[in-house]
Amino acid sequence: MPYAGDMNPLWLTNKICEDHWFRVESQNGVCPVDQVDIYLPVKPQLQTPIFTATLDDNCSPTGVNMTVTYTPCISGLCNYTICWFHDGILIGTTNSTTSSSSFFYLTNMPQGNYYAEVKDNDCPLEIEKSNVVTIDKVFQVEALCPCFICESDFTTMQGIIVDFPSSGGCTYQWYELIGGSLVPLATIPTATPLGASAQTNHVGTYVFEASCGGCKQRDTCATSLHCLRIETNDIAMEYGMTLRPNPSNGELQLNFNKKLPSDGIFEFDGCKW
Repeated sequence: MPYAGDMNPLWLTNKICEDHWFRVESQNGVCPVDQVDIYLPVKPQLQTPIFTATLDDNCSPTGVNMTVTYTPCISGLCNYTICWFHDGILIGTTNSTTSSSSFFYLTNMPQGNYYAEVKDNDCPLEIEKSNVVTIDKVFQVEALCPCFICESDFTTMQGIIVDFPSSGGCTYQWYELIGGSLVPLATIPTATPLGASAQTNHVGTYVFEASCGGCKQRDTCATSLHCLRIETNDIAMEYGMTLRPNPSNGELQLNFNKKLPSDGIFEFDGCKW
């Protein structure tokens, strides 16, 4: 090599951008020339990692499975540190000597943005950030029933989807719980922007079911009491009781025709007083 001289035991090369072979020769007096061959591999620059993140269960997730792959990974020169992030917060660190690494994030709130950063431990200044994967909230349902049904009139029950999935394409069904079994309502649910409604005219326990993207979610509600419409006039009931509503303040006065024991328990259509 020009300018290397023949007495210098140390030689600093310029920047090397590709693999090189070097030969060093030394000779002591009349002794034979001693040769040493040195191979200097140049590790290619770290490329942008490819990142994936998926729920462990699309319907009832307990966490997120993440995987990142990267190049290069040359035998003997594959030594990386991977930092895993959720919404910009570091959630884990792993080391790898292969071309990919995986990480499981245990969480009951998996929604958010995920990505990884890969650091080449052989070249500490080389740190590459992966692509970002966004995971939406898993949809939930709520069933809303009126507390009372008046004189067997039909009333509307509303089923609502919380965090409506962006994929859409949901189907709905209402059931009545009878003897431990789910019996589909005869009436077809009426679709609404965020769910479906149905009607009933009797007390019972009802279940709203939504199917979206292969997942089913259910919620239960109940209509508990029948009520009776009464006018502002007194209405005599059985067992010597009179109802006297007051429209000015919304109160309802109950009058009994005989004195009641102070330590008694009185039951009206399932309600104890």
